[in-house]
Amino acid sequence: MFERIGKCNESSDTLRAEGNQLYARKMFYDALLKYNESLCAAESESENMGLAFANRSAVYFEMKLYDKCLNNIDLAKENHYPNKNLEILEKRKAKCLEMTKQLKEEFSTVLNFKLSYPPNKKLPFIVDCLELKTNKEFGRHIVTNKTLKVGDVLVIEKPFVEIIQTSFLYTRCSNCFNDNMMDLIPCMTCNGAMFCTSQCREIAFKNFHKYECQLVNLISSSLLTPTMRMALRTLFVALSIFEGSIEDLEKFLHENTDCRTIFDLEDFNDMKQRFLAVNSLISSSDIEVNASIFEEIFHVVPQLKSMWTVHGQFIESFLRKQTQIGILNYHEIFSWPLKKGGFLDNDITAFKGSLAYQRGVVGTGFGSYSFTSLLNHSCAPNICRIHNNNEIILIVQRPIAKGEQLFDNYGYCFTNVSKDCRQQALLKQYRFKCNCRACVDNWPLLPSLRVLDKACLNKAKKACREVSSACLSKKKAHEKYKDLCEVIEKNSKNYPTLEVCSLMESSFAYLEMTLKPLLQFP
Repeated sequence: MFERIGKCNESSDTLRAEGNQLYARKMFYDALLKYNESLCAAESESENMGLAFANRSAVYFEMKLYDKCLNNIDLAKENHYPNKNLEILEKRKAKCLEMTKQLKEEFSTVLNFKLSYPPNKKLPFIVDCLELKTNKEFGRHIVTNKTLKVGDVLVIEKPFVEIIQTSFLYTRCSNCFNDNMMDLIPCMTCNGAMFCTSQCREIAFKNFHKYECQLVNLISSSLLTPTMRMALRTLFVALSIFEGSIEDLEKFLHENTDCRTIFDLEDFNDMKQRFLAVNSLISSSDIEVNASIFEEIFHVVPQLKSMWTVHGQFIESFLRKQTQIGILNYHEIFSWPLKKGGFLDNDITAFKGSLAYQRGVVGTGFGSYSFTSLLNHSCAPNICRIHNNNEIILIVQRPIAKGEQLFDNYGYCFTNVSKDCRQQALLKQYRFKCNCRACVDNWPLLPSLRVLDKACLNKAKKACREVSSACLSKKKAHEKYKDLCEVIEKNSKNYPTLEVCSLMESSFAYLEMTLKPLLQFP
């Protein structure tokens, strides 16, 4: 039987002491992680919260993040920091204010992305030239009704539902995925969720956390797969849309059995319609799901137990379908680690030969994206996908002609994964045999591709060296990315060659550098 774990000042003291030891060794990321865990464990209205905020302020001072240091000093004072120690905080605050005056240059923010063309009138997060088509060969798929250039931003999509990997619960906002340099505030009643602002905390509580708060330790356990966690989160979000009425949710789904996509929405802001688009990502599936564990979870909380008693069959069916949808349609969310060399074994969900591993980003969570899920796979994609917190941004990677289909990549690119491995992996995970150009023509791996333009190859080699050095500023990386977009556009007729494919990989690396944290913790 599952056991709920709540707030505990004794645990908070232990975690804070561990953080102090790490701080003394200048292991600032690990110290902040322990302080955040201590914050989450601290009982409400206890001085443990004030002490943890104060200790966090010391880390931010050492890292020269003076605005965050000042914020945590204020939070410490607001949360029962002992009066006898206030002099320490006041001295730190005075030093902070003095250092802030001496700063000649402020850290720049992340570059903003915006759509390259006018937005769709119904779906404001995609450009207006994208259309949904359906045929026997490709099923539902997306085409463009105008020619697209390399670097065009086509989609900036937020997820309908998202979850954070359990190893990042204390480093990112559970609502929007913002890391805020780990300057987060805890949920006031559970020890397994943090938020970047009080507003995000309120939004999360309204949309899903009022249910999860009592179950957070169970949901985060290893007994549930990420897709099962997503299924639960989707149910809780759906319940919130229907103001907690499981009866109204069941009735709504019974009355709306036709399959819909996000293009069928009459009003994008209507959450019930958006939920239908998510629920229609698959109509049927032969994927087996063991849903018995869900019943055990629901029996932990009296409110949920009574809900299961009356509507258990519907809830189990709902969760089984959402899990099936997730296996085929959920997208992993990648982010830069805040810790230098920040790979942890349990953070790597892709195999070590993958582009994600080579780029240095880590899987921080999963999300359901109604539009992006409509894109078909190609081992030679013409768009690339990056993440800004929990947003997916789709960008043209090589020219796309009017009437041509947009192709995403599901994690297996011809340049670094052999055809046999790609085919086996796609068939096992997504249940289709890939018939893209790279598979049909059996294109070789990147090192074995032909070379047609040596001058272009030299540019590609130079870009690869610069990318490997990984010491460019965000602004410089953005400039390099724009330059490579022009070179790829001019040489796209030679695709696939060693020089063009190398340029594409380097341009993507530059693009991701624009999202890299301004500093990383030692």
